[in-house]
Amino acid sequence: MRIISSIKACIWKTIDFTGRGSRSEFWFYILFILLFTIFLLFPFEYISNTLDDIDSIRTAPSSDEPLWMEKVYNILLIFMFLPLLPLPAAISRRLHDIGRSGFWQLLPFVFMLLLVIGLFLSGTNFEGLAYLVVMGCLLALPIFSFFLILFWLSKKGHSENNKFGPATI
Repeated sequence: MRIISSIKACIWKTIDFTGRGSRSEFWFYILFILLFTIFLLFPFEYISNTLDDIDSIRTAPSSDEPLWMEKVYNILLIFMFLPLLPLPAAISRRLHDIGRSGFWQLLPFVFMLLLVIGLFLSGTNFEGLAYLVVMGCLLALPIFSFFLILFWLSKKGHSENNKFGPATI
């Protein structure tokens, strides 16, 4: 798939978690997200620094009306996260291409939730070597599962049809 058609496909299929997605479609969309973020980062950073300078100069309380730069800052902030909306569906379609369920992408989040629950429940009653072992495992699981998902996303898809649909190009 070409880069423009890959980006269009991911954007048009924002809520389509069915079917299969090729490696090129997914990775070209990831490249688009990175370039888009870098492109918006420069004006975002400039406006952020300018607003910090303006806030340090102000002595009297200003009116409730935000500066035009604050409005632009908020709009840029929203635009920076917009390309992430199609990402879960693109990951699901990519996992379908290798014969895995799209729910596998939730694995790192499940392990992070277990880590938070483990930290919450441990309190001060859980100490010593056992604490280090349990917390080390709970910390390693989300990291390991993230790299496992990344490995799966980079694998070549099945060349034959599977339960998620016909083979992609």
